[in-house]
Amino acid sequence: MFLLYFLLFIGFYVISRHLFHNIRNFPPTPFPTFPILGHLHLLKKPLHHSLATISRRHGPILLLQFGSRRVLVISSPSAAEECLAKNDIIFANRPRLLAGKYLGYDYMSLAWAPYGDHWRNMRRIATLEILSSHRLNSLSRIRAGEVSALVRRLARNDYWAQPVDMKKALFELMLNVMMRMIVGKRYYGENAAEAEEAKRFRDIVTETFRIGGATNIGEFLPFLRVIGFMGVEKDLQTLQEKRDRFMRCLLDEQKRETKEKNKNNLIQDLLSLQETEPEYYKDITIRSIMSVLLAAGTDTSAATMEWAMSLLLNHPEVLKKAQAEIDKVVGWDHLVNESDLSRLPYLHNIIKETLRLFPVAPLSVPHESSEGCHVGGYRVPGGTMLLINLYSIQRDPRYWSEPEKFKPERFEGTEGVRDGHRMLPFGSGRRGCPGENLALRMMSVTLGSLIQCFEWGRKGKEPVDMTEATGLTMPKARPLMAKCLGLEINSHKYYGENAAEAEEAKRFRDIVTETFRIGGATNIGEFLPFLRVIGFMGVEKDLQTLQEKRDRFMRCLLDEQKRETKEKNKNNLIQDLLSLQETEPEYYKDITIRSIMSVLLAAGTDTSAATMEWAMSLLLNHPEVLKKAQAEIDKVVGWDHLVNESDLSRLPYLHNIIKETLRLFPVAPLSVPHESSEGCHVGGYRVPGGTMLLINLYSIQRDPRYWSEPEKFKPERFEGTEGVRDGHRMLPFGSGRRGCPGENLALRMMSVTLGSLIQCFEWGRKGKEPVDMTEATGLTMPKARPLMAKCRPRESMMPLLSQI
Repeated sequence: MFLLYFLLFIGFYVISRHLFHNIRNFPPTPFPTFPILGHLHLLKKPLHHSLATISRRHGPILLLQFGSRRVLVISSPSAAEECLAKNDIIFANRPRLLAGKYLGYDYMSLAWAPYGDHWRNMRRIATLEILSSHRLNSLSRIRAGEVSALVRRLARNDYWAQPVDMKKALFELMLNVMMRMIVGKRYYGENAAEAEEAKRFRDIVTETFRIGGATNIGEFLPFLRVIGFMGVEKDLQTLQEKRDRFMRCLLDEQKRETKEKNKNNLIQDLLSLQETEPEYYKDITIRSIMSVLLAAGTDTSAATMEWAMSLLLNHPEVLKKAQAEIDKVVGWDHLVNESDLSRLPYLHNIIKETLRLFPVAPLSVPHESSEGCHVGGYRVPGGTMLLINLYSIQRDPRYWSEPEKFKPERFEGTEGVRDGHRMLPFGSGRRGCPGENLALRMMSVTLGSLIQCFEWGRKGKEPVDMTEATGLTMPKARPLMAKCLGLEINSHKYYGENAAEAEEAKRFRDIVTETFRIGGATNIGEFLPFLRVIGFMGVEKDLQTLQEKRDRFMRCLLDEQKRETKEKNKNNLIQDLLSLQETEPEYYKDITIRSIMSVLLAAGTDTSAATMEWAMSLLLNHPEVLKKAQAEIDKVVGWDHLVNESDLSRLPYLHNIIKETLRLFPVAPLSVPHESSEGCHVGGYRVPGGTMLLINLYSIQRDPRYWSEPEKFKPERFEGTEGVRDGHRMLPFGSGRRGCPGENLALRMMSVTLGSLIQCFEWGRKGKEPVDMTEATGLTMPKARPLMAKCRPRESMMPLLSQI
């Protein structure tokens, strides 16, 4: 009898909820919606694929119930534009997830802060003090130097005809770039210091993407969080302890150095501002900035470049075309640099096409509606989480011809033009990625230099496996292994020449690894709070432990910078923040600086590295794109210098490769969650306040309604769109107030890196098979199999390479 009453209750609940839903003019929702679970039973990994399947069945605007959270899933450019343009302020909030509580310094960091005065101040710091064009230009020599070091290592390696582990090589490149920009030190390669510190940082980054990319069911079933289900919260706590400890160390070090010698780095600038505006530039603010920069600026760009290289290896005609462009524009007297990029449109198109096919975040970073609004004619309640499926939009055949094909040519003639909202690899609106410029510069110069300098080939006869792994940045399921004229860089084992401070480097690596492991884990406690109470899965505990490690590391870095401030001048971000701390101590507090450090290190390493790995994978699978990018770099940059940031404006095809990589393999296939602060309407539906917003970037950026042949790698699709936002079809860096402030940095780094790799080497796959493009799970959608590629120095680049 009890079972009968129970079934009757369930049936009554499901039917009455569905009728109520229709009466309120909410967006369509799959039937049935179960009590407690909602629609969690429909979700499978990877989430952006699962949401894309549901969207194809029920429409591009969906209101799902993830346990106790309402989630608006958007899979069309027009609806994404409504959310991130028309309703930009309403969706400028972030949902209060555990990752924001622990890794975001209790929702203080730029990535997780709620929309308001504090967030506006953090955004101002990011856009004006850290990631402005002037600031990026002043640090371009650091990026150029690291790309040159990567090319030098590839050119000097003695193991001919051996595959290069592109994932590790690109990730370590991005780590070095971000660390040198932030605190003025490098962890891998020549003249590396503090190997132990580097290891700690690497571990932190790895852990950040592991934990951050894990599904935390406790976010949606709070009762699971109560019982500590899966231990995600515990992992996050532990990770943040490591991260903040690391950031504290970096910040303290910069503070010491501020008094000792002048240094030109971002932290020193922030510390200088701290002196004049201490109320803004607090230590915790600087640490949070460091954390965001390091997290968002590494794996994302590296992953995109790995995807781009994979695509180029599978499409040798694209590689040849890129090589021809580089030969013609850059020549052989210097590596591709940022000044060459504006004359390398095909290189830009390769990056664009890579970002289209493999956006760094296939789902946008979640937003949340602060009040009710209308989207697509539907009513969206306040407090609704917004997810934009960039992967789906950027591969939608309604918006892209042949969306599954890699065609950088699709972007020809679009230089400098945003592609509406069809492509949003860096997000859009207030929450768009502020580091887009940096990421595109870095990816373009790196990819351009690799295409310019080496002949690349696949490891075997098979195409590069393009399977995606699950993760925060949509990594490749199998890391790219490519042939580079017989040079082997297995960066899973190789940590650079003359490395020092190995213990610090190891600690940091562990923290990064743990951050992405825990951050990418599913925390069911976020949605079933009772599971969080009982510590189900231990996610919250893991987050606490991780944050202890992170903050301890950041404290050490900050303390070191504080000491060095007194000893010698240094040009890095922490020194800048410490300088600001002296003038504005109320803003530039130590915890602020540590949070900045944590964000920078987390967002600036694995994300860009993953994107570049995807880009390299795409290029290896599309050698014609690689050749075209190489041709562009040769033409614009020549052979007398490596691709640098001043070249980037002349390298549109390189930018298109990065764009296409971000489209296909967005760093975050689902947007960072937003949350509506009040009810609103999206697509004509009412979205209640307090709704988590997930934008399925992966879905949007592969939606055939918005992209021709969305599954194809076609950098050409971005030709003629350089510098122009692609509406909301493509949001790899988010959009609006919550868009990624590091977009500029990520794009610079990915462009310079990818450009330099294309410029200097001939690349090939490890075998005859195409590069495996399978995605692994994680915060940054990594490749399931890290890219192993073969490369050899290009004959035209030998005179320059011999002098490096």
